[in-house]
Amino acid sequence: MDSFRLHSKRGVFLVSVLLFRFSASQTLLAAAKPEAIGTQLPEVGTSVLRVFGALLLVFAILLGGVWLFKNFQRFQRPSGKAAQLKIVEVKPLGHRQHVFVLGYQEKRLLVASSPTGVTFLTELPDDVPSFLPPDPPLPPGFSQALQQWTSRS
Repeated sequence: MDSFRLHSKRGVFLVSVLLFRFSASQTLLAAAKPEAIGTQLPEVGTSVLRVFGALLLVFAILLGGVWLFKNFQRFQRPSGKAAQLKIVEVKPLGHRQHVFVLGYQEKRLLVASSPTGVTFLTELPDDVPSFLPPDPPLPPGFSQALQQWTSRS
């Protein structure tokens, strides 16, 4: 009995949709009588201008959507927390193999990554001497360079 009601409801729905479509198409045909259509056509220049304007609008919307997709993070509200996990340094060892020094809160961790996975190696002490050479001295500022150049002359 329930399946009969379900099928009859579907039938009533389909018939109502078909009737609506038929009546709508009859209305459009009645409105499109030759007497109702004007004999003047729009000018070619105006039509071309409208087409290029619409094309420009579509491209602008497309480019705006791409820009918004790429820069969506700029519009998100910050969560209020500062990032605690940071990549301090990365050293590539080979093809798809890297060693990372990660900073988390007050700790520094040494982690290796390879195609097979990520491996925790060790926790680094905080008082590690720097193996990097000292920074070279900065070049003189513009005013000092100008004074040196003028004193030569």
